[in-house]
Amino acid sequence: MFFTGDQPLLTVEIIEEMVEKAATNRIVYPLKEDGKPNSPTFLGKDYREELLSIEGDEGGRQIRKKYPQACYSFTPENIRVLIDIDTLEDFDALKDIDDLEDIDNLEDIDHLK
Repeated sequence: MFFTGDQPLLTVEIIEEMVEKAATNRIVYPLKEDGKPNSPTFLGKDYREELLSIEGDEGGRQIRKKYPQACYSFTPENIRVLIDIDTLEDFDALKDIDDLEDIDNLEDIDHLK
């Protein structure tokens, strides 16, 4: 399973759904609000060697595109838990979050507008 380090609101429920759908021949990931794939991403054991041979920053995306029949995607109940922190301003906007109910009020993160 591939995680980025910039999704501080990611929930256990998302990971649990991914693990439930995981299989050696499957690629599992959540979808953003616009329907595009997001992180984290699970790539089954069948894709290990191919994943290890990839160079550059395209990573698992090219494997996902190559094997669409192996993909299982889902839309989380609260898509905002998938936000990623790209700037210091994004981080500052999250400092006042006490629980996940507060994320619906986030408007200071540019890529959420």
